Amino acid sequence: MAKSALVGVDLGGTKIYTAVADLRGRIISEVIVPTGAERGPAAVIDEIVRSVDDALCAAGIGRRALKAVGAGAPGPVVFARGLIADPPNLPRWCNVPLGAILEERLGTTVLVDNDANLAGLAEVRFGAAKGFRDVVYVTVSTGIGGGIIFGGEVFRGADGAAGEVGHMTVLPGGPRCNCGNRGCLEAVASGTAFRRLHGYTTKDAAERIARGGVSGRKARRDIDELAEWLGLGLANLANILNPQVIVVGGGLSNLGPILFVPLRKAVKKYGFSIAGRRVKVLRAKLGKRVGVMGAIALALE
Repeated sequence: MAKSALVGVDLGGTKIYTAVADLRGRIISEVIVPTGAERGPAAVIDEIVRSVDDALCAAGIGRRALKAVGAGAPGPVVFARGLIADPPNLPRWCNVPLGAILEERLGTTVLVDNDANLAGLAEVRFGAAKGFRDVVYVTVSTGIGGGIIFGGEVFRGADGAAGEVGHMTVLPGGPRCNCGNRGCLEAVASGTAFRRLHGYTTKDAAERIARGGVSGRKARRDIDELAEWLGLGLANLANILNPQVIVVGGGLSNLGPILFVPLRKAVKKYGFSIAGRRVKVLRAKLGKRVGVMGAIALALE
């Protein structure tokens, strides 16, 4: 039985993933439950508290051993106040002080941050970017998000909104993005954009490429086009921020070399000087655990 423990909570629109870890960040127990976001904040917070208690019970640990809780949540988060502002995937969560509520309920320190920030922190502490201090994490799935880690610490910006890499404009007047603007990176290089443009998913594309033939060659061209747009966005980040590493995660990273070979070529193509040409583009390692591992990393700090 561990004498002291940390808890990480990954709060998503569909599930709450909670894990207990030792003081080195090694997971001891895990609990995954539906979020039930439609029930509103109070019911979801009750579910978080239950999931923490269940995970502690599974680990054979009482609340007295709990040193800190880290929690990741979607959408805008005011880190200094532990406040969830107005996430699109959590209805009626407008300025909810999740950190303060959980501190009162659980009797320990609770830190809350944006889930993409924590995914980046997780890859730096435990994953593909371990050993690097200046890192940009980009998640490419239904949408595109990101987190910036500089000097080994999360960079949140003046209003806590840094890292919205999916909403840089790469094609003025291009397809409309969910944010309301046109030509965002997310509107041309996300999984949703790929399906809208080509009528099938990136998973279908991988299967067609594996089968070969005419449809396979077309699928490869379509993936190359997506990689070109994504590479342009990553090169912009490299040119401006000069990170050592850009880590790409999310569902599309599962394409492996089909995506990463043309993606790295595009980054070199658009990269400027040393910053753009020397940056390493790495595939994320932590998979579905990345959010909860980021929350644990936050608790460790």
